[in-house]
Amino acid sequence: VANTAAATNRMKSSKCAVELIVGGMTCIMCSQAVTRAILDIPRVQTANVSAPTNQARIEFISSDDNDVIIEQITDAIEAIGYSVDNTLKIQTDNKEGNNNTNNQGT
Repeated sequence: VANTAAATNRMKSSKCAVELIVGGMTCIMCSQAVTRAILDIPRVQTANVSAPTNQARIEFISSDDNDVIIEQITDAIEAIGYSVDNTLKIQTDNKEGNNNTNNQGT
């Protein structure tokens, strides 16, 4: 039972990454503002945001509610005046996960 609990804890604390298309960024100040907003979210470890490509790659600690943290990231970006136009891909533990290209911004 202890080994099962340890394996479950490791699985719950694994890394996950999501790549988003962020609309409305025009300069480095925009990408810095988006980065700060994302990094304020609990469980987010890194955020690499590029204004020229309008892409953001966010790594966070994975759990059973990954959709909730992705929604929190989207809400944080939209709260400062930018849009999230698409989710490009989701990766869990360096393995290709869900290829979701549904429009979440509009």
